[in-house]
Amino acid sequence: PSQANFIFTRHNSRNGLALFEALRQRNILVRRWDNPRILDWLRVSIGTLEQTQVFLAALAEILDGFD
Repeated sequence: PSQANFIFTRHNSRNGLALFEALRQRNILVRRWDNPRILDWLRVSIGTLEQTQVFLAALAEILDGFD
């Protein structure tokens, strides 16, 4: 069983830095590293249901804007 309160995730075709910056512009803070092995990976903390819904809505908006 996991004891963590975050997920470590990446998008299959979107740049991690671009996602990080777009989320930050919406005041959603996630963690990102410049390590070459994990450049596109983001650490997303698990919060309340409301916080998760805000994150998912912002992410959907960001991804729609990439097209």
